[in-house]
Amino acid sequence: MEKRKSVKFGLFVIAAIAVYFLITYIQAAIYVCSVPTGITVTPYNVSKSGFGAVACELSMDDGEASTSSGKLSFKLFGLLPLRTVDILCAKDKQVRLGGFPLGIVMNVDGVLVDEIGFVDTAAGRVSIDGNIKSGDIILNLNDTKIANAEDFASFMDFYDGGDKIKVTLNRNGRILCVGVYPLKDELSGKYKLGLWVKDTVSGVGTTSFVKSDNTFAALGHGIAVNDNVLPITGGNAYDCDIVGVNKGAKGVPGELKGVLKDLDNPIGSVYRNTQYGVYGKFDSETQLPEKYYHIGSRLNVRNGKAKIYTTVDGKADFYDIEIIRAMPQSERSDKSMVVRVTDKRLLELCGGIVRGMSGSPIIQNDMVVGALTHVFVNDPTKGYGLYLDWMY
Repeated sequence: MEKRKSVKFGLFVIAAIAVYFLITYIQAAIYVCSVPTGITVTPYNVSKSGFGAVACELSMDDGEASTSSGKLSFKLFGLLPLRTVDILCAKDKQVRLGGFPLGIVMNVDGVLVDEIGFVDTAAGRVSIDGNIKSGDIILNLNDTKIANAEDFASFMDFYDGGDKIKVTLNRNGRILCVGVYPLKDELSGKYKLGLWVKDTVSGVGTTSFVKSDNTFAALGHGIAVNDNVLPITGGNAYDCDIVGVNKGAKGVPGELKGVLKDLDNPIGSVYRNTQYGVYGKFDSETQLPEKYYHIGSRLNVRNGKAKIYTTVDGKADFYDIEIIRAMPQSERSDKSMVVRVTDKRLLELCGGIVRGMSGSPIIQNDMVVGALTHVFVNDPTKGYGLYLDWMY
């Protein structure tokens, strides 16, 4: 009888061990399958990969280049091969942590049609009859390049009526040509298109990181009109103070209220506006953060506890969040992970994520792994983050 119990217990132990190994293998396989081929990693990323029972082995080509080809092998318990992927191996990358607010003023490549207005003609108030829409960017009038609002006004001052004007537009990245007849303003006697245009756009966001050469990335998304990122010719970065918070609630996104300081003295330049962030360079290292952090790749991002570093009440601080979904991505996307704010201080101050926090760096396992990009309108405690792979 005792022998039979002993055999049953032994079988139970063996079955439990088998189930443990099966669950471990399934979990490992899910993790490993989520790692896309072609990913860029550093030896530090691999050493911090944290796949549990899976050991990572990195092999790379010899050479002095900053990036070389290699392979990343995954083995269960360091013995059972699971998968090998081709990768690019880079030298260790570190950045200074952002988290501080930044004011940005950018020069549009052309003039942006902000609003379609009216012209007071002899026949009454009339809008132009032409295929021009709010959000269009005017590049040329006839064969004249329109670089700014002054060029636009000058062209119209010299137009004396008669011929239709050929307007070259950038509409959502497509170049179009439309013809319009300007309207004669009854009071001034001049011909007008009745358009409100501007040649600069501005915004306030959060800096994500600063490289050793003082170049920076911010916002985690571009400055856009009608969801279309604006083409720019350059711009300036300004020191900025957060002077208040409009707390977010369900259906009503909150906002950080920022004020640009000393518009006569920019602290840097802006040279790129993209779907994945605004890029520029600071003029000096004055008041820039000193501490460097390792960059984490998609290989390092896990569902679980993390932090954001952002400025809400006058100074940058760490706030607790949870990454609730890290998405496997082999191509760029501005929605790489879903995060939830768990920090009671931030929930009390802001209700969660608010506008102006875009660009706040996401830190996990002492590495910068991404940046906040969007808030969920119906749940301000949640938002999207962008992998730093896509932003660096």
